[in-house]
Amino acid sequence: DHRALRVRAFAASIGAQAVPFDAADDPFFNINTPDDLRRARERAPT
Repeated sequence: DHRALRVRAFAASIGAQAVPFDAADDPFFNINTPDDLRRARERAPT
């Protein structure tokens, strides 16, 4: 896809770098159910 290539070229031109995330901890975890809320509370720092 040519749009994806343009985005990559732009990112490279401004010096953007990939930031690794711990695969075990999803930084975009959504809370949609009571079970999700329970899991979020278990994962939250105290």
